[in-house]
Amino acid sequence: MNNSSEVKKKEKKRKKKKRPLWKRFVLFLVVIAVIAGIDYGVFHYVSNIVVENLESFAETDARERINVDYSREQLSALIKESTMLSGVAYMPEKETAWRDTLSDKGYENIQRIENDSSFLYDYFTFHNSENTAFMFSSVSATIASKSINYGNEKKTLIAIAFRGTDPSDIVDDFSDMFTAVDDKGFHKGFKWNAENFVKKADKIKFNIDGNKVTLNEIIEDMKSEKSKYAMIVTGHSLGAAVADVLCGYIFYEQGVDPENFSTVTFGTPKSVSSGYNYPYSNIINIANGDDLVTTVGAQAHLGNTLLYAPAEDFRKKAYGDKYVENGISDYYNDLAGAVESGLVAHSFAGTYSAISEDLINNLDKYFIFQ
Repeated sequence: MNNSSEVKKKEKKRKKKKRPLWKRFVLFLVVIAVIAGIDYGVFHYVSNIVVENLESFAETDARERINVDYSREQLSALIKESTMLSGVAYMPEKETAWRDTLSDKGYENIQRIENDSSFLYDYFTFHNSENTAFMFSSVSATIASKSINYGNEKKTLIAIAFRGTDPSDIVDDFSDMFTAVDDKGFHKGFKWNAENFVKKADKIKFNIDGNKVTLNEIIEDMKSEKSKYAMIVTGHSLGAAVADVLCGYIFYEQGVDPENFSTVTFGTPKSVSSGYNYPYSNIINIANGDDLVTTVGAQAHLGNTLLYAPAEDFRKKAYGDKYVENGISDYYNDLAGAVESGLVAHSFAGTYSAISEDLINNLDKYFIFQ
């Protein structure tokens, strides 16, 4: 009898605690309203900053043609090859397409080099003597070589393409946006990737004309104006910034002859403070004027930056169903739109491949030849 009474009391108590259906519905509406308020308020505030950043970029970075030391034929071939290599860098390691593509283009010694673990807690604030928080992801490099005619000479071309940001990897995404720089003014994450790659150079091996040589030996040879080697370094997004730091800082500091390497990058984040000056014209960064990623990172790009101003017909073609009219601001007017439009404006396969094609077909519109 007592047990039955206790059960009834517990059941009655449980029913009292349970909220009526209408109260739960009201609570649900309140939660939705809060979420909507955050989206409308906080995100729209942030999106306005994004738009201002893009518009400022469009105003302050020169849209006029940039000077190059290449012939039209050389630059056309360089942009075309860099586009192909940057696309290959995205192809999955386990599939054969990336190797087949390079092989079909005459490349040998085809290999992919992975950097170390991407999420390094040791570089957060509590371990950082400079008290600046940042994180960064690692990028892979696709490497190959082939014999080319370089003017009247025969040389071995070394191709290095750094894989760009993986939008599905949140560490990659934040890596582009963190602004912490070292005492020389370089974005710490981009510089770490470039330096870590160079540390592996003595283990990256090539079989050239029956002789085994390391990338370290090749870089050493490239310090000579009579080097047997030429090099293309390229990449998109995060990979572009790593390519810039490798060539515009490490090669430059090591004394590599700038005549022996060329760099064309796509959708490049800013990798250095505005106080650092790279004096040569063999680094070309191609930036879509609608692309937020090209405005984040540090303070400035290394080398020459070509700001591509997309016309409305280009946007319709390249952005597809994500195209909207009336300029930059409409691309970032809500959370979903910002994510989708931001990705499509930064996309390599869709947007930057199309920009590359337009540049090749209209070289004199964008470049000044000596």
